[in-house]
Amino acid sequence: MNKKSLEAKKSLEALIIRYQDEVLNGHRDDLLTEILHPDFRGETDESALEMETQGDDIEAARDFMVELRSKVAELRYTCTEMRWDGEVLRMRWTVGGIHTGTLMGFPPTGRRFTFSYPNWARFKDGRIIAAQSEWDEKELAAILSA
Repeated sequence: MNKKSLEAKKSLEALIIRYQDEVLNGHRDDLLTEILHPDFRGETDESALEMETQGDDIEAARDFMVELRSKVAELRYTCTEMRWDGEVLRMRWTVGGIHTGTLMGFPPTGRRFTFSYPNWARFKDGRIIAAQSEWDEKELAAILSA
């Protein structure tokens, strides 16, 4: 890999950490337009979560995060792994918080939980243009119902 390509990939990895720190954990949803490409499309099937938010664009991503925060107090994301697969950045995320709202049909328990899942992202013009979380619906259901 040439130096320019390596620098570009390091810059995109830094963008992911900024997304984690400032948007997901810092609740700076106003920064989404700096981090997500205007043509962004989320490719995760989140229907099992039974959220009201629908859609796959930047606005839907913002609304989803706001709704999830209303159901999980002290919501915290950590990107625990990053590796490149060609032009796709593959990641592993851990998310945790306190179950305070109905999620996946499970009423709030008030219990703290953590959950880990893989994710990938593609980039265009230095921003995320597509992403997908590949979380295990059964595993999350078992955690929430425990």
